[in-house]
Formats: sequence, structure tokens, C-alpha cells
Amino acid sequence: MNTLFAYDRSLPLNLRTSATVRVHDIQYRSPLGGDVPAFLVTPVGPGRFAGVLLLHGAPGSRNDMLAEAIELAQAGAVALAITAPFARKGMPERPFGPYAFTEQDREGPIQLIVDLQRGIDLLLERGDVDPARLAFVGVSYGGASGVLFAGVEPRLRAAALVVADGGPIHHFDTPGEGNPLNDLDPAARDHWLAAMQPVEGLSVIGNAAPTALLFQWGLHDEVIGQQHAQELLAAAAEPKEALWYESGHWLPPAARSDRHAWLARQIGIAPPAIDEA
Repeated sequence: MNTLFAYDRSLPLNLRTSATVRVHDIQYRSPLGGDVPAFLVTPVGPGRFAGVLLLHGAPGSRNDMLAEAIELAQAGAVALAITAPFARKGMPERPFGPYAFTEQDREGPIQLIVDLQRGIDLLLERGDVDPARLAFVGVSYGGASGVLFAGVEPRLRAAALVVADGGPIHHFDTPGEGNPLNDLDPAARDHWLAAMQPVEGLSVIGNAAPTALLFQWGLHDEVIGQQHAQELLAAAAEPKEALWYESGHWLPPAARSDRHAWLARQIGIAPPAIDEA
């Protein structure tokens, strides 16, 4: 027997736990069909908590927002991270994520906004969530979808919109090769633009007040150019704030710390301690 690693196995373990949150793997029914996969992350113990709804980018799922949901729950919020309709089980894979560039593309954003509103209903039904302290956090596709959500959901106190543009029309409003919208024949392009206009967040973000808005962008973003970012910022209602980082589309860890500090001011949670190493 090798004695180099020997130890006394009879010693007491003195096991201690310090769990501060619980992660619930849930689904709730979408009013437009099917179930919405979600993680519900709750603080341990009684209290009156803020509520935060989180949405991922494309491609992606609720898994991408779980770590942030846990941090927010540790700070005193009930956090709900959902999976968008385009990423749910049984949905066809597309080379451009949510978009096939047909008139049916607008069905996804409509269902998503309804499902997000239903997520707010779920948070409020709990009874331990303060209806005056509701917030949204969305990243990339989730941020762009949040532009639309913030413009139509009056129950939000705050919305953090991370590396967002103004919606599908705004996103593909670029000339040159590589833009699939430019490959459509003119009639098909016009039909798509007409179909997507009612779900374009850029046209409704001016209605978000009094919801407080935080925008976060990278100065060297290869996906969301500064012109698109500035156009969205100009269209947004006050109160609004914009933070810029020396990065591309993937923002540095400090950005998450910054938005949690901002959320702490808006909805009364404690800023989580985030390791920025």
C-alpha cells in the first residue's frame, strides 16, 4: 500500500453548506402554443424580492444566462431565464438563427414577446416578487428583443439591453456581400420588410418611459456597428444610459458588474461580487 497519500479516514467531515439560492428547472405554457423552457432561480428564505427576466443571444438558450441569473438571485432577485422560441426543441435549424427571410419570421418575435410577458405574470404570481421592482436583461439577440419588449411592456422598472440593435430590419440594414437580405429578389425583400415592421423594436423604444434603460456596447463590435448603436440610443426614451467598452461583440466581465450595479440602483438589489480576473 502506498503510504504517501495516507490519511485518517475516521476524522469527522464537518460538512457545512452555504446555499443562498435554489435553481428550478421549469416549463410554463406559452399562450401561442408549446412550453417555454426556463430556469427559475430564487433566493433561499422569505423576503420581498425584485424580479428579473433574462434572455440569451442567438444561437443560444436559457443555459447561457444561468450564471447571471444565479448572481442576481444571490443579490436579492427572483430570476427567470427563458429559451426563445427559435431555440426550443423541435424547431428547425437555420443558418441565420431566428430568420428564414419569409413573412413567417415575424411569428417568432410575436410569440417571444408574449412569452416574456407571461414570464412577468409568472414572477408576479409568486407573491414574493415586488411588482414595482421588475427588470429585464437581454444579450445580443436577447438585447434586440428586449428593445421591443421594453417598448410594449409597461410593468418593467428597468431594462439592460446588451450589444443590442433595433431589431431584425435594423440588424440587416447593411449594404454589401454577406447580408442575406440583399440576396432576395426585390419583391420578396419588400414582403419581408413589411412583415417585420410591426415587430421592430426601434419603432417602439421611444414608448418605454418611464422604464429606465441601460445600453452596453463594444467600441469594436463586429456585429453591431457604432452607427446602429447610436441610432438606437437616439430613438430610446429617457431615462437612458449608455456604457461603452474596449471590446468586440463579447463584452468584458466588467460589463456584467456594471449592469448589476446599475440594476442595484434601479430595483434595490445588492451588486453581486464578480470575479474580473
